[in-house]
Amino acid sequence: MGLSNATAGVLSLVVTPGGDAEELSFRAPLRKNGKYVVLDYVKEPHTLPDGTTIALGLLGTQLDLVVDTSNTTGGGDGAMISDSWTALACDTDHALRLHRDENGQIYIQQGQWITTSQIYSPIN
Repeated sequence: MGLSNATAGVLSLVVTPGGDAEELSFRAPLRKNGKYVVLDYVKEPHTLPDGTTIALGLLGTQLDLVVDTSNTTGGGDGAMISDSWTALACDTDHALRLHRDENGQIYIQQGQWITTSQIYSPIN
C-alpha cells in the first residue's frame, strides 16, 4: 500500500496485491460488478393504506429513508392522526386515540362506550 498523487490535486491510497492476494467476497445485498461494489435494494416505494409512501433513496450522496405524506388521506401529518378510537388502546368500556384540537395541538383523547348509540363518546 502506498500514497499516490497520480491524479493532479488528489491524494489517493494505492493498493498493490502481492503474493497470494485473496479475492474479496461479497454477500447480498452487496455484489461485485466489474471493479465496483453495488448495493441492491428495492427502488420502488412501498405505499401504506393511508397513501404514505416509504422508499430508500439518495439524499445527496448518501442512502436515506424517504417518507412522503403528500398523498395521504387527509394530507400531511394530519393523516398520521387516526380517527379510530382503538388506535392506541381499548377495553370493553373505554378507548384511546390521538386527537387534534382546534388549535392544532395533538393529544391523547379518552372515550367512553355509549351502549345506546354504539359509539365512543369523548370524556376529555
